[in-house]
Amino acid sequence: MLTEPAFPTSAKLFAVVVYIVLFTIPGFIYKGIVQHKHLGLHFIELIVFIVFIVSIGFFIESHYANRFSQSWQFYAIGICLFLVLAFPGFVWRHLMRHANTKKILE
Repeated sequence: MLTEPAFPTSAKLFAVVVYIVLFTIPGFIYKGIVQHKHLGLHFIELIVFIVFIVSIGFFIESHYANRFSQSWQFYAIGICLFLVLAFPGFVWRHLMRHANTKKILE
């Protein structure tokens, strides 16, 4: 029999808002300062986000039920899904031409 979760719904919503704010503020702060990031920095950023999302998943799984051990296929599929879902943001940031940006090569 499942018991009532330890955190009320308002606390969960507040945590989601805090996560959103923590991940959006650095983008607004460094938007004007950093014009082009090195490719290695993009990979480090991607790995940090993957580790963060996986740790949240482990926390949720261990909070509500017993944590199950997974094989490498689970993590490979999870990373592929993360990359597929991140692709629209990559296209928007790097491949689309925006009206307010300067052209680098003319």
